Amino acid sequence: IGFGPVTLPQLEVQTEATWLVLPETIAAEWKERGLDLGVALKGVGELLRHTVPLFVLCDRRDFSVASMVRSRFDKRPAIYLWDRYPGGIGLARRIHSQAAMLLQAAMEMLDDCPCTGGCPSCIGPQMEMGSKAKEATRELLRAITR
Repeated sequence: IGFGPVTLPQLEVQTEATWLVLPETIAAEWKERGLDLGVALKGVGELLRHTVPLFVLCDRRDFSVASMVRSRFDKRPAIYLWDRYPGGIGLARRIHSQAAMLLQAAMEMLDDCPCTGGCPSCIGPQMEMGSKAKEATRELLRAITR
């Protein structure tokens, strides 16, 4: 056993993805109000990890989710969901076609969860997400589903 720098080749997979992009103004609005958009985006992403398999009929390991306050592609807040298989297997397309229903189910899951500030069953552990994460996630979902 030893230690030192490890250099591995970059892993690149061509697949299919869908994404939810938020208005550019939302980051500034949330910062002005003292809300953590990054935590809320991560909370919505975690809720989608729970709801997508129910509607798309797949395993949680068949797709991935990444939330970004400032996407590398267009510099806007976004949530990306992609198939974890080379070439894609159609999950991203099904997620895209059912996005409104998935977001509504995510809101219902959040509202039905009895925890006060977050737990592994909804947005993630409160210790990891912070004490105001559940409310921030709820507010972001409301803004998205209006």
